[in-house]
Amino acid sequence: TKYDRNDEENNFIKGQDAYKATMKRILTLLDTCHEDRRKMLNVPETDDSPFGFSNRFTFS
Repeated sequence: TKYDRNDEENNFIKGQDAYKATMKRILTLLDTCHEDRRKMLNVPETDDSPFGFSNRFTFS
C-alpha cells in the first residue's frame, strides 16, 4: 500500500480530538463528584485548586 501523508495527519487529528474529549469527560465527572460530595457534606465552595477540588478532601 502506498503511504499517504494526509491519512496519517487525519488519523493523528482524530486521535487528538478523541483524547481531548475523553479528558474533558473525565474532568467533568471529577467536578460532578466533587460538587455532589460538597453538597452532601455541606461545605462551602473553595477555589484552592484547578479542577474545583478542595484541599480539605482526600479522594480514596
